[in-house]
Amino acid sequence: MSTDRANYRPAFSITTVNVDGQARLILTGEIDLAAREPLRTAIENAVEADRRLVIDLNQVSFIDSSGIGALARAVIEGCDVSVLQPQPAVRRVLEVSGIDRHIRLVGRDDSDERVHDATT
Repeated sequence: MSTDRANYRPAFSITTVNVDGQARLILTGEIDLAAREPLRTAIENAVEADRRLVIDLNQVSFIDSSGIGALARAVIEGCDVSVLQPQPAVRRVLEVSGIDRHIRLVGRDDSDERVHDATT
């Protein structure tokens, strides 16, 4: 049986881990309309006890307005959002959308940290 690589689509998944007493969401695959509800639910569950949200996007290859909307909703609801290790294409979408002005982007070695104040 042959695999049609042109139609291959990485499966979206969410893993929640506890790092130093804080929930961290590790996302993989593509964040699009199909991921909207599971992502919304995972974010809501992660911020129930703590208004800080840490999302690892190292294994995310694509993000559309569904993912941007989920991040924006968390910011609007008063969460301190950190996005870890976004791939270059994903980082570009975060920057073009403007959401990067309201969240913390942290690169692979933590030296690429950018924090934006929503009031500036």
